[in-house]
Amino acid sequence: MRFYTGDESGLIKCIDIDANVSLLEAQAQAAKRTKAAAKAKANLKAGEQAAAADTSLAGVEIRTVDGRVNRSNGIQQMCTTKWATNDRAFAVARKNGNIDVVGFEGEQLFTYTDEKFAERVSIKYNGRTISERSYVGLSASDSHFLS
Repeated sequence: MRFYTGDESGLIKCIDIDANVSLLEAQAQAAKRTKAAAKAKANLKAGEQAAAADTSLAGVEIRTVDGRVNRSNGIQQMCTTKWATNDRAFAVARKNGNIDVVGFEGEQLFTYTDEKFAERVSIKYNGRTISERSYVGLSASDSHFLS
C-alpha cells in the first residue's frame, strides 16, 4: 500500500508499506534493535563511537517526493489530478498562496504564484491587518482549480 502525505514544512512524502509484513512484528524488531544499540552504547569504552541505531520498520519505506523544508511553503491541502502532460499528479495548495502541480515522482509540472496574494486576502479589523491564508477545500483538473 502506498500513502502520500504533505506536511507543514512543505515536504511531500511517500510511505510504502509491504502488506506481507505484520506491523506489530516490525515494531517488535525495531524495539529489539534499539535496545541492543543502547546496550552496546553503554558498554563502550571512553573515546569510542557508537554506531547509529537503525530504528526503521521492516516493510515500511519513507521517502521524500518533493519539497524543501520551508515553513512558508507548508502544505495546507492536496488532491490528485490528471495534468496535460502527466496522468498521475497532485495539486498542492501551500500556506503562502502558491499552487503547485507535482507528479507522483516529484517532477514539477506547474506553479502558480500571485505576488499580491497577501493583499487580496487581507482583512482590516480594529486597525489590524489580518492576512490568514487558508484553503477550505481543494479540487483540480487540467483546466480548473477549485478551493
